[in-house]
Amino acid sequence: LALAAALSGDAGRAVVVRDEGGEELVRVGLPASGRFALGYRHSYYGAPAQERFQADGGGFRLSSLASPSAAVLDYYALAGRRTREAGWLRLTPGEQRRYERLSLIATTEGRRTLLVGGRRFPLYRPEARHLTITVESGGS
Repeated sequence: LALAAALSGDAGRAVVVRDEGGEELVRVGLPASGRFALGYRHSYYGAPAQERFQADGGGFRLSSLASPSAAVLDYYALAGRRTREAGWLRLTPGEQRRYERLSLIATTEGRRTLLVGGRRFPLYRPEARHLTITVESGGS
C-alpha cells in the first residue's frame, strides 16, 4: 500500500520515505520553504511532539523540536533556545544536526506522521516499520 503525491514546490525536491527493502512508500514535493516535519506521540510521556526539518542542498537539518510538554523537550537533552507558540513549546537547537538520510521506526504507539505543506502522511501500520527519510531532486 504505497502513499504517493505529485512533486511540486521547491524546484522539484521531494521528501521520500522508503521501507527497509528500499520500496518507496511516500514521495511528496517540498513547499518553496523547504520545510517538513515528523509528528508523533512521545512513547514515554504520551504527549504530541514534532521534529521539524529544513531541506538544504542535498540533505536536511533539524531546525526545531516542539511539544506542549516541556518534559518531551527535556528528554532530548539539546542545548538551545526555547519559545512558546500557540500552546506548544519550541526548542531551536544551538547546533542543528544535518542529515543525508534519517532512519526511524514507525509504530502504532508513536503514530509517526510525515507533515509536508499542510498535508499528513501516516507512516505507521499495525506492525513496526523500519523506514528511511531522504530529500531528493527530480523524478516523480
